[in-house]
Amino acid sequence: MQKSMHVQELESAEIKCAYLEEKLQSQLQVMETQAQYLKQSSSASKSILKNSNASINHLQIIQLKQQIYDTNIKIIRESQLSINEAERELRELEEQEQTRLGPVLFKSQVEHVEKSPAYYLRQQNKVLSKKVFILEQQIQHYTELLQKIVVKANNTIQKVSK
Repeated sequence: MQKSMHVQELESAEIKCAYLEEKLQSQLQVMETQAQYLKQSSSASKSILKNSNASINHLQIIQLKQQIYDTNIKIIRESQLSINEAERELRELEEQEQTRLGPVLFKSQVEHVEKSPAYYLRQQNKVLSKKVFILEQQIQHYTELLQKIVVKANNTIQKVSK
């Protein structure tokens, strides 16, 4: 009888061991699945970080382009101011010449006016004014793009940092 009790205890212990072994195997599989998920999550986080770094680099390039456009606009405006000043001085000279010649212009004098530096400067001023207008539109467009990219980059950085 004593033997059969030991046998029953051993069998019961074996059953418990088998049950615990199955439970441990199940938990091991769950942990392996979680490890795979964490690995994929880490890989995705690295990818997001790379993309945000690329966005930041792109943002820096756009900011440099913006600075170049700003500098070009400044140069064009300064050129336009100097052209306007030269045009004003030439207009004064033309008025002096006109008062000296009288009210009637002959054909040769009209051709002379069309070949004059003031006429040329007026034409150049018109062209430069158009270019300034176009550049201002481009600056506005790039500024809007820059603002959108900054917002996206900030959102991405916030997502990555969480």
